[in-house]
Amino acid sequence: MNIIYIVQANSWNLNAGTPIIANQYASIAKNQSFNVCLLTPTQNRNYYYKTFKKNNIFYHYVPSIKEWTLNGFEVEKDCDVNNLKLPFNPDIIHIIDWLHFDSQFLYSLKNLQVPIIRHYCAFEDFCYFVHPIYKNHDNSLCKFHLNAETCSNCISENIFKNHKFLKKIKSFLMNEKQKNFKKFKIKLHDRIKIANLHIENIYDHIIFPSKTFAEFFFIHGKKIKPYSVIPHGIKKHLISEKKYNSEILNVIYTGGYAYRKGWPIIEKAFTYLLKKYPNKIKMKIYGDKKKVIKSNLAKFNNIEFFDHFNHDDLKNILTWADVGLLPSFFETYGTIIREYLNFKVIPITSNFFGANEIINNNKNGIILEKNVPENLISAVEKIINNFGFTDELRKNISSTKIISDVEEFDKINDIYKLYKKKI
Repeated sequence: MNIIYIVQANSWNLNAGTPIIANQYASIAKNQSFNVCLLTPTQNRNYYYKTFKKNNIFYHYVPSIKEWTLNGFEVEKDCDVNNLKLPFNPDIIHIIDWLHFDSQFLYSLKNLQVPIIRHYCAFEDFCYFVHPIYKNHDNSLCKFHLNAETCSNCISENIFKNHKFLKKIKSFLMNEKQKNFKKFKIKLHDRIKIANLHIENIYDHIIFPSKTFAEFFFIHGKKIKPYSVIPHGIKKHLISEKKYNSEILNVIYTGGYAYRKGWPIIEKAFTYLLKKYPNKIKMKIYGDKKKVIKSNLAKFNNIEFFDHFNHDDLKNILTWADVGLLPSFFETYGTIIREYLNFKVIPITSNFFGANEIINNNKNGIILEKNVPENLISAVEKIINNFGFTDELRKNISSTKIISDVEEFDKINDIYKLYKKKI
């Protein structure tokens, strides 16, 4: 089978999210003797429409566009595929995401007349911010039908909010917020309509990583095509029986400075916890070291800061930890939670999409009732001060069923075969 994967970047350029997922699929497909090509956008003109091969996987580059969030969505124009010099004729095209591609490129792919599978790992087609967490002051998700007016107001408000003091004054005097609102409203007016046209006219089958995210997605997207819910699988590691230090709790957080990952919750909660339990908690924070090290947590000696880790080093990193944190405001799946469980690390997480599809609250992890610092503090203290409860969590973690990367791919491959027969 010949498979083309579409994704925003290669994993060696962007060690996160969808590039890691695309690389995972490509590697397994290659190991099953499929021909595989990853197609990504680039701003480097020297790479336009160029192909190279690495570890028996082809990589092909096409031009990226600037400001995808506003300019990526256009109605179909006259398009062709003459510039595409793919290394083979595909049987299946699998879009993991299409950030930084021109939407006309999607129509060009459709002109290849092969089945197109669309994987919705995030919410970028319907939300300017990719993750709809900015509209409501209490950090609740946007549950209304997103439209040009509400989104334009949200965007202009956040641009103004993030200005420094003097720029805010200038912006206010020049009425930039209102000007931005009008400009964005024009740009976004047809965006939802076009995103739904993609579902209707381009994609043959849709995949979601969690049932609850699929339900949220269909508040905004048309439910007119066959779809599947297939959890992201992880590369499983066999580890020997883990030894725990009853005097010290090793806590890990891998979300860096990202607001979406719950950084404000982490900073406030552990400023309190590390003061109260100076000799009971050790902590490691991964991601955005230069920013995080300027936070309130930098004053504590029992905390270490790192940049984003390489996924290949996951075993060394997670073997150390007793508790893993992910208080995200928006998450469509949370692969790191499964990786915590695989390494017998107790997960404490917000109730994002898919969390309760793997965590039984207070049985094999803790799901925060409210994603606020106080609830995170209570959860950590419950683990520190109740050894019986902590031991029970660890026993249940050992028996939690986690889907592997190969199991996930096998489920996806069943979809490939179903559509390949229709060619």
